Formats: sequence, C-alpha cells, structure tokens
Amino acid sequence: MDTAIALVLIGVGMFLLVIELHRPGLFIPSLIGIGLLVLGGTGLGGTWILIPVVLAVLALMTLSAALTIRRVRRSSVATGTAALVGTVAVARTSLSPEGMVFLQGERWQARIEHGAASVGERVVIVGADGFQLRVRKEVQDAELRIGIHRPARPTPGETPIEPAKGT
Repeated sequence: MDTAIALVLIGVGMFLLVIELHRPGLFIPSLIGIGLLVLGGTGLGGTWILIPVVLAVLALMTLSAALTIRRVRRSSVATGTAALVGTVAVARTSLSPEGMVFLQGERWQARIEHGAASVGERVVIVGADGFQLRVRKEVQDAELRIGIHRPARPTPGETPIEPAKGT
C-alpha cells in the first residue's frame, strides 16, 4: 500500500475517533476509526506500527468512556413537580385562587399567585407546595420577563422549587 494512502487512512481513523470523543456512545465512528487505523498502520510498514496504534486507540477509548461517565454523573434529572416548573397548563376550573389545571394529560390542583384565571386560560407553573402547583397567568409571566412585576416570595412553610438546570 502506498504511504500517502496509509496516512490518509490513519488521519480519517483519528478523525472518526475524535467524533466519538465529542459524541460518546455512538460507537460506529470508533469501530470504523479503529479499522482504518489498523489498515493504515499495516500499510506503513507491517505489524511494528500496530502496537502504538492500538495503544493510542485504547487510550482514546478510555478517555471517551471517562468523559461519558463524568457527563452522566454531573447531569441532573428533574422529576416530580420540579420538572414542571416553567411549563404551560390550561385552567380546567376557574382559579380564584384555587382550582384545577390540565397539564401533560393530567389534572393538577393549582393556586394562582395573583388575580384569577377563568376556564381555558393558559397559566405557567412557577412552583409547587406538595402536590398543589403554584401558577401565574401566561401574560403575567411575559410581563415578569420584561420586569413589570416581581415574582411573589414564598410564604412561611412553603417550599420554593427552583427550575431544573438545562430546561
């Protein structure tokens, strides 16, 4: 095999391994990359080049596995009512201040923070007290983003829920 072709095969193989490092878990680029590295390595001069190539591939795969494990350990999964913060629900009964909302195929008890909402109005989930959601009219939420109103502070005994990271 020509040396230039062998170097191109090794280069493409390394590129595919770098893709695997950036998107761990695909494994198809890494398998093709390993095959191209081995094929290119044999084209450069036989089996003596295979030992460093195999060691480099093993080091890259170990690094890929370590990065995947680190990413998974650092990620947090929002569950329960914390996962609902920021989502939009529809009032099923009038909220004055308490009533029922419909969210993701389920009915929830809710308490509106300011004013009232009539049946069919869209509200935004801002927190929860146990299994009762704290909501705000969707229009008020837009006004909050531009600074017209300040969000209500939790009352004593109320557990504030922070939005989940990455949502």
